Amino acid sequence: RQSLFEISGAPISILSSMDMSAPLFQGMFLVTRNIRDRQTYGAFKDMAKAAFSERHARDLQRALYNKPNFTKFKRHDLFINEGSLGAREEAFISSLPQRIPGIGKLIRGSERAYSTFLNQMRYHYVNKVYTSWQESALKGARAPGEIPFNKIVPITTEGLDAAEISARTTRAGKYIGDDVYIANTAGDIRIGRNEALLEEFTIGTLDDDLRNLVKLANFATGRGTGLGNETLNQIGSVAFYAPRLATSRFNLIGQGTKNIVAGSDNVRKESAKLLVSGFGSMMAVMGGIEGGSRLWAKATGKEKPFSVELNPQSTDFAKIRMGSTRLDLSAGYSQVFRFVAQLATEQRKTTGTGAEMPQEWQTTVGRFLRSKFSPAMGTAWDVGEGQTFLGEELETTPSGLSEEALRRLTPLFIQDVYDILETEGMTVQGAKQLGIG
Repeated sequence: RQSLFEISGAPISILSSMDMSAPLFQGMFLVTRNIRDRQTYGAFKDMAKAAFSERHARDLQRALYNKPNFTKFKRHDLFINEGSLGAREEAFISSLPQRIPGIGKLIRGSERAYSTFLNQMRYHYVNKVYTSWQESALKGARAPGEIPFNKIVPITTEGLDAAEISARTTRAGKYIGDDVYIANTAGDIRIGRNEALLEEFTIGTLDDDLRNLVKLANFATGRGTGLGNETLNQIGSVAFYAPRLATSRFNLIGQGTKNIVAGSDNVRKESAKLLVSGFGSMMAVMGGIEGGSRLWAKATGKEKPFSVELNPQSTDFAKIRMGSTRLDLSAGYSQVFRFVAQLATEQRKTTGTGAEMPQEWQTTVGRFLRSKFSPAMGTAWDVGEGQTFLGEELETTPSGLSEEALRRLTPLFIQDVYDILETEGMTVQGAKQLGIG
C-alpha cells in the first residue's frame, strides 16, 4: 500500500520541486505574525542553506528536538516534517522522484528547504507565544512581595479555617492543594509558595490553550484536517492534490473565528493577532499596489502598469495583473473567498470582459473540487472531458496526450520560468519563487 501512495504522489513532488515558495505560501501567516523576530530571518537563511546542504538540514533537525518545550509541543500534535510517509509536507509526499538521476538531487534540496523553513517557523511561533503565556501566568500567580521558597518555613494549617489563616497573614494567598507555607520575617507572617508546585500547577492550566495554539500553527502552515485521518488522507492524495493543504484554509478561518468567539483570553487574543496580521498584510499590499498604480496612471496620463482585482467573484481576485501574468498575493486564500462568494451569489465575474455571469452552485462546487485534483486524476478527467480545466481543447492524439503528460510532470517552477521569460522577465519570476503566484 505504501508503494502505491509513493507512486501516486510522485507527480505532486515533481511539480512542487525547485522553488522556495514556503515563506509566502504555506508560511505566510507565521511570517507576518513574527515579522520582527530575528528567528524569522534566521529561518530564511536556514532554508537557503538546507537547499544545498543535507548535513545542515540534519543538524537543524537534531537541534530542534533538543529545544525547550519541543517534546511537549509534539505531544500536543504540532506537526514536524520527519521524512516518513504521512509525516512529510504534502507538497513532497513521495520520495520516489528523489531517486531520479540528476533531477532527484534538486528535488531533495527543494524538500529540505521547504521542510526546514516550516519546521523552524512552527516551533518558533508556538514556543514564543506559549512562553509568553507561561510568564504571564506565573507573574499573575506570584503576588507582589512574595518571599522566595528557600526562606519559607513550612507549618501545618491543620485545624485552621480560611478565616483564621487570613487573619494570621498580611495578605490573601493562593493555595495549591494543601501545600501552604507560612514565613515569619521580622514579626510579619506572610504566605509563600513552593515554586516547583506553583509552576507545575500554573502551567498545567495552559494545556487547553496550548492545544488550540498548536492547531493554529498547523492550520496556518497548510496542515489541515484533510479527509479526517492519515489513512484517508493518503488515499485521498491519489485523487486530490494535497487534501490537508486544501482544507487548512477553511480550518484556519474556522478555528480562528471559533477561538475569538468562545476561546480563553490567551487563545482569543492570539487568534485575532494571527488573522489580522495575515489578512491585514494581504489587504495592505493589495491596496498599496492598486492605489499606487492609479496614482501613477493619473500623474502620467498612461494606463495603469498593473492592477489588483478586488471582486471576490473573479478568478483574478487578490492577484496582481500585469498583462497576461498573474501574481497571487493571498497565499491561496483567494480560492476560498472566491468559492464562498460565487456560492453565495451564484454569480462569477469573467476575466475577459469583466461581466458578471450566473453560475449554479453545483458548477461552483464542481469547479472548486476539480481545481484540487491530483495530476493523475486531473489528466484522466481532462481526457474524459476533452478539454482542460481552463476550457482549452485537449487533443486526444498521441502528441496531444504526450504534451499534457509533460505539463503534468514538469516542475511548476520551470513552467513559470518558461512562460514568464517570454512575457515579463525575471523580476516576476523572483516573486513566484518565494510563493507569490
